[in-house]
Amino acid sequence: MKMKIACVIHSLDGGGAERVMAGLASRLANRAHSVTLITLDDGSHDRHEVDSSVSRQPIDVLSTPHRTVSLWTRIRHLRSA
Repeated sequence: MKMKIACVIHSLDGGGAERVMAGLASRLANRAHSVTLITLDDGSHDRHEVDSSVSRQPIDVLSTPHRTVSLWTRIRHLRSA
């Protein structure tokens, strides 16, 4: 049975959790599931690649010292993604 799956993580910019998420999304897509990988960053510093069949959606809602993003803004962007 084909499923629609959304995976969410803060970024793909290094680290073990990021590597595992990229691999998980890719393996699920290779099993013919419809996979969307959503990251909270802008996607410009990815260090881990995902399979081309994974729909990649960076939503750019991470807070930085120069930019504060509210929880409600994050939730709104996640819901629309």
